[in-house]
Amino acid sequence: MSPLPASGSTPGSFSGSRGVGRPLSALRSAPPELLLFGLFSVLVCAADMWLSFLGPQSLKARTVPFTGWVASMPYMFGLGWVIHLMLTRDRRPAMRWALVAPLIVSIGFAVAQFTSPRGPDFGNPYLVISPWRPVWTVAVPALWVALLLLAPRARTARPLPA
Repeated sequence: MSPLPASGSTPGSFSGSRGVGRPLSALRSAPPELLLFGLFSVLVCAADMWLSFLGPQSLKARTVPFTGWVASMPYMFGLGWVIHLMLTRDRRPAMRWALVAPLIVSIGFAVAQFTSPRGPDFGNPYLVISPWRPVWTVAVPALWVALLLLAPRARTARPLPA
């Protein structure tokens, strides 16, 4: 087992050479695409939670055909990774792929759902699929995948020294 670094920190902690001094300074020095994705994810998750638990059910029933049952699902999973990437400055390319993996999986499910034969919806708004659903379930996640993987810092980032 390798000894701890001289500063007494562990990889990914908020002190020492790999981490940062404070979480707020980490947020200030985070790449802009991570900040944007983090903010977008928080807003989408908050809106979806409000709509699901506190908002009027009629509004939820009107949005489901466009967004699917859980509009924030890929963004909820991505929040953990974006927080890790912002707070630890972990520059390994695998971490960016971990961040976009839920988005890619959700795109795959959306394409499969949209291309599969549809059964009757029985007038239930939760079973209706709008022709506009791919905008939210395919186009928006695909834009985030492109932005997060093609950002200049993401392409030029070097892995942390061992």
